Amino acid sequence: MTAISERLVDALHIIETEYKSLKSLDELAHRMNISKFHFHRMFVAQFEVSPSDYLRKHKLHRAAFQLVHTNRSCLEIALSVNYNCQESFIRAFRRVFGQSPTMFRKEQRIESKAFRSDEWLHFQHEYELTGPYRTDVKSAKILSYRYVGPYENVHEGWIRFLYETKKQHVDFDSQLKWMIHLDHPDWAEPTEMRIDLAIEYEDEHQFAMPIHQMLTPSFSALRFQFYGDLLDLSDVYDGIYSLFLLPKQIKLADLPIREVYDPEKLEIYIPILSSED
Repeated sequence: MTAISERLVDALHIIETEYKSLKSLDELAHRMNISKFHFHRMFVAQFEVSPSDYLRKHKLHRAAFQLVHTNRSCLEIALSVNYNCQESFIRAFRRVFGQSPTMFRKEQRIESKAFRSDEWLHFQHEYELTGPYRTDVKSAKILSYRYVGPYENVHEGWIRFLYETKKQHVDFDSQLKWMIHLDHPDWAEPTEMRIDLAIEYEDEHQFAMPIHQMLTPSFSALRFQFYGDLLDLSDVYDGIYSLFLLPKQIKLADLPIREVYDPEKLEIYIPILSSED
């Protein structure tokens, strides 16, 4: 990986983790030690989108998460993603999602059903789902490959990723495989949906694009174990949210859902706010 590619990957990481406090892209270019003009030109050449458009879309996707999974007001959400007034936030949100934040919340929020233990137990039995188990996920060093495209074609991303790891002499067969979601399939255009595919990796080695190393944060999570058909995964998520999380008013952390595969099951880690938060 060239020095400039490493800096651009760092820029993506800063945008996605510091979007609430990032004041301007001039500041980001300065932190990358690149002039604003060259930063913009190289960012577009590498990612086929301007840094300002990338930042705007990422902030609005995180706002969409809050609209669906919290009861915060539109103004509170706007301020949390660094919009100074509700009106400019609504205009920007409408340009990306084609509707107002209020209508988006109404249409996307899963209706909470009256929680009954027999409903949840029946759902778990039908979909071969166990859990949840409260767990703390430790920080981990991983190799990541960004797949952009429809969720149902994510296997193509895995093929490319494994090809790159083999080409760069990574022994992926002995590593734990992860999938880290960034976008919700109902909120992003299918061709633009971002998913980080990843494997844990401890050895010291220099990797070239499109693979990059990242350190994932530690977080509290509810872990579910799914033994059924992966084609039912969308229904499984709907059930987890509508039959368990929403009725119990569990507060979700604004972090991507993580999926971990092994030959027998899929483990789903849904980040939650700890009691201290």
